[in-house]
Amino acid sequence: MHPTPPPAALIYGPPPPPPKRRWGRWVALGVVLTLVFCAGLVGLAVLVANVLEDKPPVSARSSGTPGPARSPREGDPISVYQDWVREKVGETLARQRESLLSGDEAGYLSVLDAQAAKADRDRLAVQFKSLRAMKVADWHDKPSNPIRKDGDLWRIELDSSPCFVTDGCADASALADTVWRVVGATATLVEWAPDDKEPHPWQTSELVAQAGQRTIVATVKSQAGKLPSVLVQAEKAALVADRFARDGKPPSRYVIYWAPKKEWERWFDWNPPEWSGGAAIEVSTDRYELVLNADGLDPSAVDDLLRHELTHAASLPGRIAGGKELWWLTEGIAEIGEMEGSPVSAHSGIQDVAAIAKDSDGLEVTGPSDNAANKAVSGLYAFAFLGARCISERFGEPKLVEFFHAVVHDRRVASQAAPEVLDISWPDLQRDCLAYIRQAAG
Repeated sequence: MHPTPPPAALIYGPPPPPPKRRWGRWVALGVVLTLVFCAGLVGLAVLVANVLEDKPPVSARSSGTPGPARSPREGDPISVYQDWVREKVGETLARQRESLLSGDEAGYLSVLDAQAAKADRDRLAVQFKSLRAMKVADWHDKPSNPIRKDGDLWRIELDSSPCFVTDGCADASALADTVWRVVGATATLVEWAPDDKEPHPWQTSELVAQAGQRTIVATVKSQAGKLPSVLVQAEKAALVADRFARDGKPPSRYVIYWAPKKEWERWFDWNPPEWSGGAAIEVSTDRYELVLNADGLDPSAVDDLLRHELTHAASLPGRIAGGKELWWLTEGIAEIGEMEGSPVSAHSGIQDVAAIAKDSDGLEVTGPSDNAANKAVSGLYAFAFLGARCISERFGEPKLVEFFHAVVHDRRVASQAAPEVLDISWPDLQRDCLAYIRQAAG
């Protein structure tokens, strides 16, 4: 699912269906959580601090800014010191990256200052082990502009992105608060802690993982026995989800976290409802990752949920058009992936869609509120599914995908995209598909 225009609240999926329906899907179809807004607030704070120090913000990878920085001398403006600190920290981060990718834990931890606390060392060691378990194949740091803390100490916000299994991937925007000591040409890490507003699982927990051709599934050690079966289902679901990516270019690797209760509530620091079974989380504009509720998800629902959420992860990356009127389309296409050709009568909300269809004058229904009744929620998801299914059956799935991306990513209004992509006017399409939905609802 995807929120309304950012910054957005959570939009929850449907509640448990009644017993003895096909899916056993009592859980939510999932939630998309926008994390990048929090990162934006961090950026604003850094911007304010830079203004106070008469220095424009700089975003640089660990290699530093172009050209060597001049060693600062007494009386130099703060900007000279900042350039020097940024360069020296970048050199240290580059060495740490090499140690991470080569599997050298001692080298990875050698960036720590002699006065760094044991807790910081332990946290970094956990991160190293988890990233290695997840087959980290590439890593990039984007340091914020240094802010002087005291004397030789400088505060820097790190925005880090790992690639798993393959060395090409979209950014992940994992934040960490750091303090560095820069003396002469040497930068050492004094403090390190993941941002507590949106911690990635590998920043806070020691993980084990298994990878397939299209996915990697990670969890804590106590749940390691679940990985083989989840991976098999994830690989099958990924083949479905790939079909919905723009221009036939799905993510390089789908990342899925299997979360027991404590981790379910802590990873990514979101507040899931009790009935939620999973979420596709926007970790950057171009990347979505999944977290599944290990303790609350019925085994029979895992494959359905994976198809739904992986379809989100395939179809949503990139800047998207916001607006409640697109809820039916973003959820409808995910429902198409989840149902994977099953008869419309098999949808768990089919019995609840009639009232919604009766009161609707078009396809652009909005998503359920947080306190909506179960029947209303399941009916809305069935409505979204049937609306997308109508387009897919009439024009073919490739045309549905093209229409989706034209509206969601190219920001073409439906009244423009319908005749361009489907060769039908938007009023006619809505009329025909509304009739389709009402017929399916009986």
